[in-house]
Amino acid sequence: MRYFCPGCGSKYSMPDEDIPAEGMSVNCEKCGFNITIKPPRHKRATGSSSKTPPKKAKEPLQAPEPEEKTPVPEAAETAAAIPAAEPRAKKEAQKHPSGARVGRYLAAIGTGKSGDAFRFRDLFYTLAVPLDFRKLLVTGVAVFVGSLLFSGLGWLGVKTQSSVGVMIGLILGGVIFWALVILGMGVTSHLADREMEEGKHLPLGEGIRYVTGNPLTVLGTPFLFVIGVLASGVVIAVIALIGRIPYAGPIVYGLTFPFSFAVALVSVLLAILFVLITFSYLPAVRCEQLGPWAGAKRAVALIRNNVGHYLLDVLVVSACAYLLFLLLGMAVAAAMGGIGWVGGKAMGADLSSVFLAVPAALFGALVMVMPDAMLMMFQAASGPGWQFSIAGWLVGLTLLAVFSLMSAFVLTYFSAAGVVNYHLLVDKEKN
Repeated sequence: MRYFCPGCGSKYSMPDEDIPAEGMSVNCEKCGFNITIKPPRHKRATGSSSKTPPKKAKEPLQAPEPEEKTPVPEAAETAAAIPAAEPRAKKEAQKHPSGARVGRYLAAIGTGKSGDAFRFRDLFYTLAVPLDFRKLLVTGVAVFVGSLLFSGLGWLGVKTQSSVGVMIGLILGGVIFWALVILGMGVTSHLADREMEEGKHLPLGEGIRYVTGNPLTVLGTPFLFVIGVLASGVVIAVIALIGRIPYAGPIVYGLTFPFSFAVALVSVLLAILFVLITFSYLPAVRCEQLGPWAGAKRAVALIRNNVGHYLLDVLVVSACAYLLFLLLGMAVAAAMGGIGWVGGKAMGADLSSVFLAVPAALFGALVMVMPDAMLMMFQAASGPGWQFSIAGWLVGLTLLAVFSLMSAFVLTYFSAAGVVNYHLLVDKEKN
């Protein structure tokens, strides 16, 4: 019999005769996941029939010997063990009240699936998935750290006082930012997929083990499109740099502008395809055990074979995600308005000096998800003293954390809805 580990995808095999009729459990040698193995059907039928004769053989026995184990003592022991286990569980719950609260919280928000089978309405049920603070924090930390690294590399590029240095810093920062975001989404997507299949919440370590055990698989498929977008940007930048050559440069740029426009259009199409692929590629590569290139082809095939259904799901989820971000942005804007009004009354003009000292570079990586109106609130300026610069950095880091959680809420919902979309399309293919 061949079997594989649901945790990391490692493949194993075992002779049929080594598997008992009642089944067995083994631990994965790679990640330690507990795997339940059931015997083949013919062996289960043989095993069930082989259990009948012993029962008939025990019927004539009137006085069993003390050493012989009969079903009655086993049942008694089992019945006695159940009440003993309940107080132990209650004691553990009393020792760890926070753990009990976490369990009740997770059970209350659900797993994002409305029943035994996947349905279209589950695209809306997955709105509960970001309420699982574990998934929210994983993606939020990924966005926060990626934003800091993006800003830092961009700052180093500016320090080189070279256009090439700035371009290299932005490209490296963008790659690292998206790598961390995709890894964070990989953890939450894998965990949401497994929880929907099991119908219960699972430890966060299950998603982390999958991503750490298969980083190239998680990153490979979307990065095929990211590399294409970056390569297009490099081509456009090189043509623009040639345009700086005195006299001949502008003429060369004018002649090559049609090519630049075509490359830019290709990059836009690749970016759109990147979003569509990212929507449902993770459950595809996990469930079908695909590599990066095979995962990309499978995701493209899902779109091509069910283009209407796929695009409808993406549009529905994108509309929900946009509304979510608007509502979260309104809440943040209201909180900032309250701080400005109350804080201004109490702190006076010094409050303006603190906010003017917030570095705009902290929010560089979030330009893609933050409205321009919010970015205009933060200008690169310095307060009248060092204390305002420190306060500005602290305030900026706090606001960056808030915006990271806002983005994480939307990204977690988007990836969980992508799990539903994949299973809906697979069920449609089977039917």
